[in-house]
Amino acid sequence: MRLSECPIITYLQPHSYKSFVLISPVYAPLSFSEQFCAEKMINAYQYGLIPIICIGETATAKKQDATMDILYQQLVPILSNTDFTNKKLIIAYEPVWAIGSGERPTVEQIQKTTEYITQVVKSNSSINRENLQILYGGSVDQENCAEILQISKVEGLLIGGASLIYDKFVQILENAFKIAVSPIQIIGISPY
Repeated sequence: MRLSECPIITYLQPHSYKSFVLISPVYAPLSFSEQFCAEKMINAYQYGLIPIICIGETATAKKQDATMDILYQQLVPILSNTDFTNKKLIIAYEPVWAIGSGERPTVEQIQKTTEYITQVVKSNSSINRENLQILYGGSVDQENCAEILQISKVEGLLIGGASLIYDKFVQILENAFKIAVSPIQIIGISPY
């Protein structure tokens, strides 16, 4: 069975556990090129899938105060090589250092970063703002999900390890939908 024959509408590319390997040549000499990632996006669109681009900085980049530079390096080559006319795009900001660590950026840092992502997309692609959705992932749990979803540019969550524990995942969903004023996207995905 081919991927295009499955009842899938969203395609995750690449997960941030590997984003510094798959997207960012700054931190990984064996990384796939941004051109390769753009080609994967084009293929996803050809099969009617909506790609999710997962981006995020490593702990090293965070310590060097290079988050925005890394996100720019990850996004711009992919955006500039893809025609987004009448297409939807989901970008998941998932700091690599936050995945499974129990740590995450502050609300203010997530707000600033998602605003920056929106600006980079607007400046470097043909996508309409209504076709762009930004998710946050990285140590999302039932305690912090509502707070994260109240950030103006965050329109959904990418949930890792917590999606494997039924009670936690249900609590995340319940907490998220209590505060939702518009449709939100909740995606549970885990490498475990």
